[in-house]
Amino acid sequence: IGVFGRVSSGKSSLLNHLLGAAVLPVGVTPVTAVPTRIRFGERTQAMIELAQSSPLTVDLARLAEFSTEQHNPGNQQHVTRIVVEVQAARLRRGITWVDTPGLGSLASGGAAETTAYLPRCDLGLVLVDAGATLTQEDQVLVQMLLHSGVSVMVLVSKADLLESPDRQRFVDYVRQ
Repeated sequence: IGVFGRVSSGKSSLLNHLLGAAVLPVGVTPVTAVPTRIRFGERTQAMIELAQSSPLTVDLARLAEFSTEQHNPGNQQHVTRIVVEVQAARLRRGITWVDTPGLGSLASGGAAETTAYLPRCDLGLVLVDAGATLTQEDQVLVQMLLHSGVSVMVLVSKADLLESPDRQRFVDYVRQ
């Protein structure tokens, strides 16, 4: 299940909530620089594959060194794959979540990584931030997923920041 959306739409926060733990780094500026797969594992760890050196297995405390725009800007470390393993009950049945770099960032390398990942998932969750307006980029993302043969769900994130009538208006607007 790929989680897509614009920068700071809440993708990593949503996944942390679903996992029941602060597994993925989050922040107010673009954070995720490399698509990060999260699957069930008996040990909590992150496996990092690099184009120019041997793979590493690291503690989750070091994940940000490889996965974030702050510590690995433009993927300068040439990370080719990140797989995080955690003992989350929601992953026990073989589901793998993928946290993708946000679209619309000045760090444009992440957008290319995200776009390349589109056809590789069975379900795409597209987060639309309730505090922002729906953009053509959001609509294009949904269309790209659909054209790749991927099932799509659009989720309104940060809806708790809106008053109830505004929340319903925004959901109706996105649905339309």
